[in-house]
Amino acid sequence: METQIVSNISCSLCSNKTFKNLKGLHLHQCRIHKQNNNHTSVIDSSRIYCVLCPGKNYKNLQGLNRHETLIHSNYNIPRVGLIPQPFKKKKKIKKKINFLIKNKLKNGYQERKQHVNAPCLESLFVGTFHGNIKRYSPSREYYYCIFSGVEAYETLSQIFNDPKWDVREYKNQQQTWVVLVSQDTNQIQPEMVIQWRRKKIKDEANHVSEAGYIFLSFMIDQIYY
Repeated sequence: METQIVSNISCSLCSNKTFKNLKGLHLHQCRIHKQNNNHTSVIDSSRIYCVLCPGKNYKNLQGLNRHETLIHSNYNIPRVGLIPQPFKKKKKIKKKINFLIKNKLKNGYQERKQHVNAPCLESLFVGTFHGNIKRYSPSREYYYCIFSGVEAYETLSQIFNDPKWDVREYKNQQQTWVVLVSQDTNQIQPEMVIQWRRKKIKDEANHVSEAGYIFLSFMIDQIYY
């Protein structure tokens, strides 16, 4: 669990509500929003509560997930208490993501749909893609971003600090690149989906191991001369 000691901490669910420390924020969240300080919904002996709707509770996680999808599908405020990561670490994760994408832009025949993933701290993901997060789900513990269209190339160039993040060049002017625009206006525009979520492993002795991962899925195409 990540913790942070700062001043004038704001509650992401209340306008103009600030606290001097995390203890005050945590007490407020527990009393008003039924939220704990870890990263997920509050569960008592028989009910599980929505952290975004005071008093809303469900028999199981499936019910809460359905509620979030219907009511909070546009909620994108990151979890409270994440430690801001230094510039060097954010630069390093951007280089790693860039490498993972380029590694999928191979020459020769391959599947158009590509998927990659790598370990990534939640705070690094939020620090890298803040402002472009489309949804955060407290119950499922995931974030996702969608990039599509001509403007998405420039947006991702700025995020990755690389104007050539989307293309890999080969001999004889052959290229493989990420597709974010379709020439056919009747088709659904291709997109790059970037997610963060936890991967968990549970063995027969009920020992649980978990880690945060970033997941990318995107389409590619090639030019041959």
